Amino acid sequence: MINFLTLGTNNLQNAEEFYDSVLEPLNYAQMEKEKTYVGYAKQDEGSSPILYIGNPFDKEPASSGNGAMVAFSCPSEAIVNKCHQLLIMNGGANEGDPGPRPHYSSNGYYAYGRDLDGNKLLFYFDAEDSN
Repeated sequence: MINFLTLGTNNLQNAEEFYDSVLEPLNYAQMEKEKTYVGYAKQDEGSSPILYIGNPFDKEPASSGNGAMVAFSCPSEAIVNKCHQLLIMNGGANEGDPGPRPHYSSNGYYAYGRDLDGNKLLFYFDAEDSN
């Protein structure tokens, strides 16, 4: 079981504004904030942060991992669309428009993008998972 995930950033203030907006439709909010990082968790679960955005501890520039991706389960196709739209509106890059991906799942609906530091994000809804 994964406890939390950390993504590096080269501009914490910009990353914070980006993730505040993009994760809001999923009911994620800041639950922890320090000088060098911000932690996000689902608001209604009162849990510890599961996603941290922060400056690398080694003081070297943050970079995205080749093949690394963070996937967010969404409660509907509309929320996938909204998160993807917010990602682009907040300066993220489109890596795949929202839509079905039958080669992954017959019931899946996916959208891909990159945050301001190049980290790859996936927003998905799978009707089979929601039953």
